[in-house]
Amino acid sequence: TLAVFVPIAFMDGIVGRFFYQYGLAIVLSVSVSLLVALTLTPMLASRILASGRVSPLFRPLEAFWDSVDRAYAGLVKLAVRLRIIVIFIAVASVVAGAWYAARVPSGFTSRADRSEFQGSIELPLGTGMVAALDAAQKSDAELRKIEDIEDVFISVGSGAQADIHVLELYASLTPKQARQTGQFEIMDKARKAIRIASPEAVKISVLEVPWVGGTTSGSSDIDLLLRGSDLNSLAQYADSLVREMRANPNFADVRTSFESGRPEAQILFDRRRAGDQGISARALAETARIALGGLDAGTFEADGKRYDVRLRLEEDQRESVQDFSRIQVRGADGRLVDIGAVSRVQFASGPSQIDRSDRARKISVLASSATGVSLGEATDTLLELLEANPPPVEVAYSMGGMAERMQETAGAIGFALLLALIALYMVLASQFNSFVQPLVIMVTAPLSFSGAFAGLYYFGLESSLFAQIGLIGLMGIVM
Repeated sequence: TLAVFVPIAFMDGIVGRFFYQYGLAIVLSVSVSLLVALTLTPMLASRILASGRVSPLFRPLEAFWDSVDRAYAGLVKLAVRLRIIVIFIAVASVVAGAWYAARVPSGFTSRADRSEFQGSIELPLGTGMVAALDAAQKSDAELRKIEDIEDVFISVGSGAQADIHVLELYASLTPKQARQTGQFEIMDKARKAIRIASPEAVKISVLEVPWVGGTTSGSSDIDLLLRGSDLNSLAQYADSLVREMRANPNFADVRTSFESGRPEAQILFDRRRAGDQGISARALAETARIALGGLDAGTFEADGKRYDVRLRLEEDQRESVQDFSRIQVRGADGRLVDIGAVSRVQFASGPSQIDRSDRARKISVLASSATGVSLGEATDTLLELLEANPPPVEVAYSMGGMAERMQETAGAIGFALLLALIALYMVLASQFNSFVQPLVIMVTAPLSFSGAFAGLYYFGLESSLFAQIGLIGLMGIVM
C-alpha cells in the first residue's frame, strides 16, 4: 500500500494538489497501523492470550472463520482443477474491462448538479451604460420566469476588462431534492431566455460553476488557442471554425475572444511626401496624440485651489476626417504642415484589443460541451474538425481550458500508476525473493479495473479526476 500511495503524493500541477493530501493521509494512516501491528498488538496479544480466558463470542466466531477458510480452500482447489476455464474467465474479464473503458466518457471533473450556474452576455461594442442596464434588467426578468431558478444576480462592467458591454450573471436554483428538472436542462432554458431578452447580444455563455480554476464566467470547457502573426488570418480561421462548431450538436456557447467593430481613426503615413516636408512618423504620431487624446501640461492655482491643465482640441475640431486632416505638424524647416498633406486619414473599425501569447498574436475559440456530452467527446469532435479543416500554415493551435487540464490529468495519472507499479514490484520482489511471484499478485490489478469501469459504464458516470483517484485507491487495496 505504501509503495502505491507514496509516489502519487508528490505529483505536480493541479492534479498534485488533489493527490497530495490524499496520498499523505493514506501513507500516514497505514504507517501508524503498521507501527501498531508490529509493536502494540504483539504485546497486548501476549498478555491477553496468556490468561487462558475465552470470550463467549470466541467459539462462534472461530467456527465462522473456520467455515470461511474451508470454503476458500475448496474454491482454490476447484480453480486449480478447472484452470483452463479460470484463465478464460480472467482473460474475458480483462477484455470486457477494456471494452467498458473505451466506452466510458472522459472528463476533468464530474458534471454535478450543484444548483447554481454562471454566465456572461456580451453586447455590441460601444453599448452605453443605459442600454447595458436595460439588457440586464430584461435578462433578469426573463430568467426569473424559469421554474426552479431561485435568484439571479447580473452585474454590468465587472469582467476582467471592466467593459460596460459585458454582463456577468450568476443564478442559484432551488435545492436538487425539491425540483424535477436537472441543472443542465435549466441551463439550456436559460440560454434561450437570454436570447429572447437580449436579441442584440453578440455572445452568450451559460456555464456550470467549475470545481477547479475559479468562478469567473470566462472559464470554459474548451479553450482552443490560435496563434500567428497575421491577425486577419487568425480571425478568418476562427470564424470558420466557430461556424462549424455551432452546427455541431456536441458544443454549446461557442464564441471567440476576438472583438472587432470598435470605431477608430486611422492615419496612413506617406513616407515619401512626409520626407519631402522633413516630417517623421514619430512627430506626426505625437502631434495627433496630443491634439486628439490630450496632454497634461501642468497645474493652475486660483483661490487656493489647484486645477489640472490639459491641452486638447475642442470637441467640434476633432469630429470628422476633415478635422483630423487639418491638424498641423511642424516640419524640419519650422513650417506647419497639415497632416492631410503627408498622410491619408480615414475612419474604420478595429479590434477592441489584441491578445498575445509567446510573442505572437492569439485568438481563443471558447466552447462548452452540450448537455449529455462529456468533455472527452467534445474534445475528440473538435480534433476531428481541426483535422477536416486544418488551419493555415502560419497558424498554430493548442488546447486550453478544462480540456487541457483533462489531458494533463491523464498523463499525470498514467505516470503515477506506472511509478506505483514499479515500486510495488520492487517491494514484492524483495519480500518473496523472486522475480516471478510478484507478477502473480500484480495481474490482479487489471481484473479489479474491469469491475471499476463496468460500474462507471452502467451508472452513467465519467472517468474523471475523482474516478481516477478511486482507481488508484483500488489498486492500493488490491495489492
